[in-house]
Amino acid sequence: MERKLSKLLVLDEWDSRFFKKRIGKLKVTHTQKHLVSFSELLAVRARAKLENMNFVTVRFDKPDARLEKIARRGGLRKCGGGVNFIYKIPVNFKNAPSVDFKIKECTSQQISSACLLAKDAFRLSFLYSCGFAPQNVIDRYHQVWVRNLYANKNSCLLVASRQGNVLGFLVSSADIQGHRGKMMLMAVNKRYRGMGIGKRLVEGFIAWAAAHKISRIAVRTQEDNYAAIAVYNKLKFRLLYSDSDYYMRLK
Repeated sequence: MERKLSKLLVLDEWDSRFFKKRIGKLKVTHTQKHLVSFSELLAVRARAKLENMNFVTVRFDKPDARLEKIARRGGLRKCGGGVNFIYKIPVNFKNAPSVDFKIKECTSQQISSACLLAKDAFRLSFLYSCGFAPQNVIDRYHQVWVRNLYANKNSCLLVASRQGNVLGFLVSSADIQGHRGKMMLMAVNKRYRGMGIGKRLVEGFIAWAAAHKISRIAVRTQEDNYAAIAVYNKLKFRLLYSDSDYYMRLK
């Protein structure tokens, strides 16, 4: 019998190098949900063991009760969930200038401050629930991720600053030829939350994207990141679907 679900399992090479453990990744879209069964999950586990993986993360788009029951029976442990939004940039979009702080692209003098801010900004991430590594190592993972995205020519890292101090940042990827953008990571200094900085950062990226002929922006955030969800709702992002994250530990 052909095992179709296990064919979707891939080795996450970057995460594996960083955590010094072989980490597999399995993403099941809503059009692939029919492939999920108890026997298929056993086949995924068998292949992961055969390829000497330590962990496998599994993400189900648009999960339902049947899927979640099979996941539990197959030995998967839930470690989080997310919501996915999309925004179509209006042709006449205009970004009002910020009065209290500046929104500009990150400079080489600001990147260290942005990385420092990233240290403990993403504790809602499912990575902290999976047991890949101690908390301080996962904190560093996010810092390295921000620095790598800053160095990537297909990314945009915006910072909100006041009097030289970095108050928050938003880093996004950009597919200029495909006219698509994706917001990856956003963080605001705890002392300055509630001031509308997150909203202004998102508006800043929308303006940057519009100037680079990008027409659509996608973003995913954790299901319990209520502050970010409120920003996307306020800016009329359209909710597409939710997803659930699971993992299996093999060693």
